[in-house]
Amino acid sequence: MSGALLHLLIEALVASSIAIVAVLALRPWWRLAFGPSAVLVLWAAVPAASLAIAVPGRAIVASASDAAGWSSPMASTYMAGGSASTDIAQSLILTAWMLGAFAAAFLHVDAYRRFVRQLAPHAPDRDRVCRSASSRFGAVVIGVMRQRIVLPADFDERYTPAQRELILLHERSHIARGDLVADFVAAGFRCVFWFNPLVYYAARCLSHDQELASDAAVIRARPHLRGLYAHTLLSDQLEAAPMTVAPSWGRKPIEERISMLKSPTMSNVKRSIGAVLATVVASGAAAGAWAAQPARVEAEGTGWSAAPITIAGENSTLRQAVEHVASVAGVRVSRADLLDEARPGADIDYSFNDTPGSAALQIMLEDVSMAVDYSIDAGGIRFTAKE
Repeated sequence: MSGALLHLLIEALVASSIAIVAVLALRPWWRLAFGPSAVLVLWAAVPAASLAIAVPGRAIVASASDAAGWSSPMASTYMAGGSASTDIAQSLILTAWMLGAFAAAFLHVDAYRRFVRQLAPHAPDRDRVCRSASSRFGAVVIGVMRQRIVLPADFDERYTPAQRELILLHERSHIARGDLVADFVAAGFRCVFWFNPLVYYAARCLSHDQELASDAAVIRARPHLRGLYAHTLLSDQLEAAPMTVAPSWGRKPIEERISMLKSPTMSNVKRSIGAVLATVVASGAAAGAWAAQPARVEAEGTGWSAAPITIAGENSTLRQAVEHVASVAGVRVSRADLLDEARPGADIDYSFNDTPGSAALQIMLEDVSMAVDYSIDAGGIRFTAKE
């Protein structure tokens, strides 16, 4: 079990890392061609590629006569001893991985709770907008299931009426676009892959892209207020409090945001084309991650499950070993008593780690093929004495 989970996590790590690198390479060009909102759709390639790993890979059907030659990147070989250290190492790696993930999750939750306590938000007034008891922060959006905008205590005094309208437009665009849910997913990636610096850098880039997309939304709604909006950004008001599920420390680059305000407004057609193409890229990333998985091996005409098994046994008779593997694989064995004649004694050590059950049985059967005949069908394995 630990080997299968570790293998799945490693595949997800590789798939997500490749997807992140691809998105980081595409995002500048994508923003220039289709606008910042289309870039946010492009980021969907990362979770799409990671989730595709959980979908069972394609199956390769082999005949029973060829089964002894089956091989798979996931299958271990039939061997005497030497597997205990591998299993221990996998368990230790998985334990360290999970402990790090739980520690990262605790730190994220604790940071978010402390941030919310500092905001001290009151109950929402209307339209999911509430006031903070503090004036230390600017406007900020918090929550995932209950999303709301928290305004500083001196919001009315700090900003002009026109600025207040722009700020609310900015924050509401985050909610309308689902940015907080995306931040929650990004926080999950930082927890699961806590040792991968790519996910931290990607999260910062995602946050910056969200700000650019909200800035663009404000300009589309109020194109005649570009100058005032730029002044609001320069006065360090909108960026005073980060908009994340858990606060991301550090100041967001303001130069690129101001520069983007000078660009012409992207048309709805271009933004839609960019979103559609980004969806195609995300789907392609998922398909590529799925196709890169090792193929599953299935026996032709047997109907056996190709689910991987992880078992080990020491000092077993061949009959005990075969019956054990068959039991775990869910395969019925007939006339197993003939195995005692083919290979007497208790001298078999065996280990299978994440090996398809049908392939594991065929590996075991190699040891008796010279002394005992057998047939394979949908009902299982039947041994017969050699003539």
